[in-house]
Amino acid sequence: MIAKKLISHEIQAITLETTGVEALSIMQEFRLSHLAVVKDNNLIGVISEEDIWNMHDEGNKINSISEKIEMLFMPLGKDVFEIVKYMDEHTLTLLPILGEGKYIGAITQQSVIEALASILAVQESGGVIILEMNKKDYSMSQIAQIVESNNLKILSAYITDIDEKNNIKITLKLNKIDIAAVIKTFERYEYNIAASYNYSENTDNLSDRFDSLMRYLNP
Repeated sequence: MIAKKLISHEIQAITLETTGVEALSIMQEFRLSHLAVVKDNNLIGVISEEDIWNMHDEGNKINSISEKIEMLFMPLGKDVFEIVKYMDEHTLTLLPILGEGKYIGAITQQSVIEALASILAVQESGGVIILEMNKKDYSMSQIAQIVESNNLKILSAYITDIDEKNNIKITLKLNKIDIAAVIKTFERYEYNIAASYNYSENTDNLSDRFDSLMRYLNP
């Protein structure tokens, strides 16, 4: 699943003219600790609940603490695991998304959790592989054969369109954590592996990403 599918359009962005009281009201309504600050569909950045409370007078406008605004965002096309990693690194409850440099909406921590729960067998332990290919090269039967030849099973699979060039991403949740062998087999068959998570060989960075995902799924 990519960023575009996760955007929560009902959460309004604020502006520099929004008061702290108004911003805190929105945060309370949606149970968020962050909001996007925009001007004419251009992202200024993200403001936190803590920074607003530290204004001392929440009746002031956001522009009075503009130095606290951080430029944090992700572009369209990023997959859900990249989003989880970024939100975890910056301890965000809301992440602005840009399309062609313009603000188009935001992703919340809750929307990420719900999406992952719906597309992956999150109650089962196991690794994740994301393949990227052209639609004409897609064959689920061959993918399944490669997985099963390594004594693994596919617990869930999700296909996402990437762009207008007919490229797709296939997210596979497998039934074992150690997926090193099946990754090597996919590479031998010249599959493009966009990402893998909980890959056991020399994968401190990927393991960190998977741990970030687990923290989100089990707060």
